Amino acid sequence: RHRSRSNLRIADLRVFSFRKADIYYTLNGQEPQPGAEGTYEYAGPIELGSDGETATYSFRISCVYEDGRTSEVYNRDYILDPLGTDRFTTNYVVMLTGEEEALFGDEAGIFVRGNQFYEYMEENPDTDVLNVKVPANYYEDVEVPVHTSMFLNDGTQIIEQECGVRIYGNVTRQLNQKSFRLYARYEYDDVNEFSYPFFHDIYTEGGKEPITDWQRLSFHNGGNDNGYAFIRSELMGDLARQSGFQDTMGAESVTVYINGKYQGVYWLQNTFDDRYFKEKYGDYSGEMAVCEGSLSVMNVEITETAAETECAKDYNTFIQWIATADLNDDANWQRVCDTIDVDNFAHYFALQHYGGNLDWPHNNVKVYRYACTDDGEYIDGTVFDGRYRWLLFDTDYCFGLIFLDFFGHDVAVTRMNEFLTGNENATLFRALSQRKEFRDLYSAKLVYLMNTVFTRDNVSNTMYELNVTRYDELNYMVTQTDILKDGIWEAWGVGMGTMPETEQEWANILSFVEERPQYILWELQTEWGYQDAVTLRVSAPEEGSVVINNMSAGKDYSGSWMKDTPAVIGCNLPKGMIVEGYMVNGEFTEGETIVISADEMKEAGQELTVVPVITKYDMESLTVASYSTGDSQDYIVLQNDGTVSLNLNDYALADGEESLSGSSLPSVRLEPGEKFYVYGAKYTGNMEQNSTQVAFSWNDEEQIYLYGDTIGMQVY
Repeated sequence: RHRSRSNLRIADLRVFSFRKADIYYTLNGQEPQPGAEGTYEYAGPIELGSDGETATYSFRISCVYEDGRTSEVYNRDYILDPLGTDRFTTNYVVMLTGEEEALFGDEAGIFVRGNQFYEYMEENPDTDVLNVKVPANYYEDVEVPVHTSMFLNDGTQIIEQECGVRIYGNVTRQLNQKSFRLYARYEYDDVNEFSYPFFHDIYTEGGKEPITDWQRLSFHNGGNDNGYAFIRSELMGDLARQSGFQDTMGAESVTVYINGKYQGVYWLQNTFDDRYFKEKYGDYSGEMAVCEGSLSVMNVEITETAAETECAKDYNTFIQWIATADLNDDANWQRVCDTIDVDNFAHYFALQHYGGNLDWPHNNVKVYRYACTDDGEYIDGTVFDGRYRWLLFDTDYCFGLIFLDFFGHDVAVTRMNEFLTGNENATLFRALSQRKEFRDLYSAKLVYLMNTVFTRDNVSNTMYELNVTRYDELNYMVTQTDILKDGIWEAWGVGMGTMPETEQEWANILSFVEERPQYILWELQTEWGYQDAVTLRVSAPEEGSVVINNMSAGKDYSGSWMKDTPAVIGCNLPKGMIVEGYMVNGEFTEGETIVISADEMKEAGQELTVVPVITKYDMESLTVASYSTGDSQDYIVLQNDGTVSLNLNDYALADGEESLSGSSLPSVRLEPGEKFYVYGAKYTGNMEQNSTQVAFSWNDEEQIYLYGDTIGMQVY
C-alpha cells in the first residue's frame, strides 16, 4: 500500500492482499517464515514512531494463501525522525536489507571479523594485525543479495531494487566502517543498472547530459583517511576533474543504514566498468580493457577477459622495452606516442606527484585501452584509438596524510630524484624524461596545477563544497555514535573520534597546498636544470577562458612558469567571438594561438603579460543543450547559443533525416541563452512553460536531427 519513504515524523503501515491470505513480516532482514523467531503475523495497522530519535524500519513482507502457496517477498523501508525532512543533509540516504547472518553473522557475515578472526588471534595473540592479513569474514570473496532503497535528503525515493553487495578495499577492510559496492544484475532483479544521475559533475564526453545508468556503485569509507580528514581521495578526484583529467571518481555524500543499523556517512562513488565507459564515451562494439597493478607491471593474474589479459601482457612488454630504449630516436618516440597517450600520462603523473601520494606508483594504478572487434576500426585522437590511458582513484595518501604517525609524506616530500633514478615502479616516467619535449610538457602540467586548481583558495572552496552536505552527519557520526570507537587500529594511535582532530586535518590539507609550490619548483630546477621561473600573467576575455599548453586555465591566469618551457596560449571563446591576436608585454602578435618560446621567456625578465585581442560579431545559432530519450521520459532542450535572437520556426527537429521536411518547430522567438523544451509524444511528466510536445518520440536507438540554414545538419 505504501512506498518506501524517508524523513517521516510518524506513520501507520497498512498491508493488504488482493487474495485471501495470512500476511507475515519481519524487521530483522530475514525472510518471513511463519512460526519462526522474528516473524510476526500482520493483524492490523502498524504504528511507526521515532521516540525522539531517528528510527528505521526495514520490513520484509510475504503472504501465505489458502492453498499453501506463498507470495514473493516485498520490501518496504522507512526512516522516521522528529525533524522530518530536516534530518538529513547528505545528498542521499541508502537502506540495505538482507539476511542478518550473511551480513553481520559471526560465521559468514561480510561486515564483521567473524569467528575465524578471533580463533586465529586466540592462537596467535602477538600478531601485528596491521601488517599481517589475519583471516576474517570481510576478506572473503562473497556477494550477498540485498534489497536497496535510496532516497534524496528530502525523503523522495529514487531507487528500489534487488542487487548484490560486496566488501572492497585492502587493509581498510579492518575498519569498523567498511567500504562496499552494490552490483546490479539480472539474477537479482529485472534491471541490471541503477538509473539515476547520482553525480552532479560526471557527464558524457561532450558534456551534454549527466550519466544516468550505473552497473556498480561504490560506498567509500575514506580509505586510510578514515579517522583523519575523511576527504583526501575525494578532494583529489574533484580537483583532477577541474583540471580536465578525463577519468576520475565522482563523490557525493550518503548516509547508510543496513538492516536498520546506522552505518554512518560515506562517499558515494562511481566505478570504472563497462557501463561507465559506454555512458561516458558512447556505445562501442569492442571492449574497454582495464588492467590493474603498479606503474611498471600490470597484474595478469587478476584479469577477467581475453582483452584484459592481452592488455596487461602488452603493457608489461612495452615497459620492458622502454626501460632501455633511446627515446631521443624519433622512431622510438613515435612508438611511444602510438602506444600511450603521452599527454594523459603526464597529467596523471603530475597529479599524483604534486599531491605527494605515498601509496603509489607501486600500487593503485589502473590503465585502460580500447580493443576493437575483428571487423571494427580504431578512431585516432579518441579513447577508441587503442592507446593506453590512466584512471585516477584511491588517492587517500595525498595532501600530507601521515597514517598512524609514521606512514606518509609531509609537504616537503621531494620524490622526483627517486622517480628519475631508483624507483623501479617509475620506469615509464624515467624513460620519457629523456625527451626534452616531455620534460617541457610535464613541467608545464605541474606549474599549471600549482597556479590553478591547487591554489589554496580553490582547494579551500572545493573542500567546502564537498563538506557542506556532509558536515552535520559527519559530526553526528563522530561525536554521537560508536562507529569509529574501539576500532582495530586504535592500538596504533589513530586519532578517531573527535571533530577537532578532523578539522585540524582539513587545516593540514590547506597548509600542504599553500607550501607545496616551493618544493615543486625546487625539484624542477634541481633535477632538470630549469632556470628560475617567470611570472606569467594571461588576461582572460570577458567571456570565455584561457588555454595554456592545451590546459584550460579558467579565467585570468597568474603564476610561475619555468623560463625553459615554451607556452602555447589560446582562448576558449563562445560563438560570436574570435581572437585576432595577443598583446605580449605591450607588443601585438597575430594569431588565434601563439607560442612564446623559451628564449622569449628568458628575455621577458621577471614578468610576462599576455592580453588577448577579441573581436565580436553577430551570429545566429541553435543547439541541443541536453536530452533524454526513451518511452515516457523523452525530451530535448534547445538553446539559443548565438548572439542574436532567432525564430524556432526557421528550424526543424526530428527523429530521422527523412522526417525533417515536415517537422518545423513553432513560431517562438528565442533570445540569446534562452532555452526551449520539446517533449516527445509519449512524455508523461511535468512540462516547462516554454515548451511544445511533438507527435513523435525518440527511442534509445534513435538519433536526434536538428536542421537550420544557419547551422546546417546537427545529429545527436
